[in-house]
Amino acid sequence: MSLHDRILELKQGHNDYGHNGILNAFCLRLCRRIDEQVAASDTFAKTTVSTIKSLLAEYSVGYEDKLRSAYETYSEYVIYLEMTDKGCSVERVAEADTARPDFKVTCEGGEVYVEAKVLAWLGGSRQYQRAIEDGLDASIDIEEQLVRGKRVAMSVTCISPMGFDEKDRDRARDAQDNFETFFIESILKKLDAAVKPSQFTQGPTFLLCDLGSINGVPLLKEGCALVYPAQKTCIASGVYWHIAFGKVDDRILRRIDFEGQPNVSRALARQGILIGRPELLGLIFRTKTLNGDVRYAALMAQEKFEESGDLIVQLCDYWNDENNTNAWKLLEDKGTPVLRKNEVAAGLAHKALGG
Repeated sequence: MSLHDRILELKQGHNDYGHNGILNAFCLRLCRRIDEQVAASDTFAKTTVSTIKSLLAEYSVGYEDKLRSAYETYSEYVIYLEMTDKGCSVERVAEADTARPDFKVTCEGGEVYVEAKVLAWLGGSRQYQRAIEDGLDASIDIEEQLVRGKRVAMSVTCISPMGFDEKDRDRARDAQDNFETFFIESILKKLDAAVKPSQFTQGPTFLLCDLGSINGVPLLKEGCALVYPAQKTCIASGVYWHIAFGKVDDRILRRIDFEGQPNVSRALARQGILIGRPELLGLIFRTKTLNGDVRYAALMAQEKFEESGDLIVQLCDYWNDENNTNAWKLLEDKGTPVLRKNEVAAGLAHKALGG
């Protein structure tokens, strides 16, 4: 059985069991591409498919650690495939007794190493299981409504990729009232735990943070700016910029969703992943929109752009540095007061001079 057919079989088997966050993150189109690479005698693809099928040999439904391992194996190959599609030469780094980066990437702009970290839902297995259980409850509720004679039955289920949990009221309140800060610190906590110094000793190395399996993450493009216009009258902090360059006690601005809501979130309690880590060349994010579009963005110190900037332009859709140098490009399509600040300032000066 091909990888595509196995994943399709599992997805169809879950139709009556609610939302399975990990299984849904497998893209059937990409599974078919991996199968095509197997047919083309790609050794990496063969190893990938063999590993995934072995992990899922006895899997049927629900959350299991083997399902998560299978997704991580799948994601590693997908990242390899996507970087290759961008015109880069990508080699897997041989495993050793100590941790090493995943890939050696060569583009027109030079050669770097990439260490990929696939981040799962915050809250881990508890959130995955809860989503499945809520889906089951919703299915049962619909069946009961139909039995009672309703012609149109409906029910509501909730999934929580960001780890909101009503049972942990303090965490739930923090996530609700300070979402931007909560998101930044949650991702930093996962990255800090995953990074091992030996993974960054082979040469200039990027840390790639894959958020493709997390539903509804903040938009990548504007999130790479220091701040961005979230509404016509609201400025919000770029969460991805702060994951890279944020400092303890930085004040974070939040989106305003309704009149009277505070624009100020809780101050940061963690520093950015690139602060105090000279061994890291930069941080790359991989995200996926709800319609399946994948985007890459890089954040790195301005002084390192001279060394690897051409490679970043080839590999990523967006990029920025600690000085917010590329914000003009990230926000150029935003018809907002931020991009009209010079015009507004000129108008105020004109009035002040009696114009």
